[in-house]
Amino acid sequence: MQSPPKNWKLVKIKEIVKIVNGYAFDSKYFNTNKHGIPIIRIRDINSGNSDTYYSGKYESKYLVSDGDLLIGMDGEFNCVRWKHGVALLNQRVCKIIPYGIDSNFLEYLIRPYLKTIEEKTAFVTVKHLSSKDLEELVIPVPPLHIQKKIVAVLDKAESIKQKQEKIKIIVEEIGRSLYNEMFGDPETNPMRWPIVEFSNFAIIDREIIVPSKIKSGDKYLGLEHIVKETGNITSSIDAKGAKLKSSKFTFSSEHILYGKLRPYLNKVAIPTFFGICSTDILPIKPIKGKCDRYFLAYLLKHNHFKQYASVHTAGANLPRISSKDIEHYLSPLPPYSLQQKFGLVLARANAIQKQLVISSENLEELNSALLQKSFSGNLVG
Repeated sequence: MQSPPKNWKLVKIKEIVKIVNGYAFDSKYFNTNKHGIPIIRIRDINSGNSDTYYSGKYESKYLVSDGDLLIGMDGEFNCVRWKHGVALLNQRVCKIIPYGIDSNFLEYLIRPYLKTIEEKTAFVTVKHLSSKDLEELVIPVPPLHIQKKIVAVLDKAESIKQKQEKIKIIVEEIGRSLYNEMFGDPETNPMRWPIVEFSNFAIIDREIIVPSKIKSGDKYLGLEHIVKETGNITSSIDAKGAKLKSSKFTFSSEHILYGKLRPYLNKVAIPTFFGICSTDILPIKPIKGKCDRYFLAYLLKHNHFKQYASVHTAGANLPRISSKDIEHYLSPLPPYSLQQKFGLVLARANAIQKQLVISSENLEELNSALLQKSFSGNLVG
């Protein structure tokens, strides 16, 4: 980011906020029957909600209220504003309490810095953000009245983004509803379609690419670039510029992308371009004449498969489903011609959606441009 105007100050975050790290609460007091107080874990950061409750003792400093800013410090370094009532901070989630900066301005400002850390830091396995990394971040801070003017402009851009996300959710709901109407619930199979093993209608296509073969301009997707439940691709980064140090998978517009790490997040994307992805994402190709790509995507998104994946995950801290277990999944398989009709409707719905909205990637570019203008003093007077 370019140098800020002269009347802005460059300060370390620790000088203008207090950081409260979450606590490793004893999981034996966790429950899902709403006994106690909701507890915020890493997986709850994006959803903004928690279905896990804690009934043990806790210190008041770990309490979170509506409006508090939270940062997930593993995997995806997201800054979100909590909106679901009083809850508790679990480990690897922190709360930032601003006292020398406008809270809304800080929220906008810190996101690109977190993204920079996430993309440019070499992590051995899972990405971890430490409190020290956060405290030492140097950020530009303008006078308070300028902060508020910048927030007003960025709020308008954020409002556009939220409206567009609603359109995407509506299209997703149409797809799920149409799937159930045309094919029925896979668990009960009310239309008595033949039951077929996954490997007979789709291929897990793990074509490896080594870092030396990656070219400038190749797009790279990590799990953090796929929105849970909807499967929307938020952005991509230049694979060459990302300096990837290990082998990855390639994919094309013929594949479905399935996030095998933490499958409860239900990250299933339908890419429209060639790219490279993390090995925690499985490129899956439908077998022509047996399976339609949109049908396959909505099968993977269905609660029936989501429950199957949850049962077949291994690993306490980093739960994954294996390719072999996916291949052994049994599913009703409707006639290919009927699947194609479903796919045609969804393809048209997605085409209309693209006409109505700016792409998520362009919105990210817009927000980035607005921030850059604010740093140069050109966004507001």
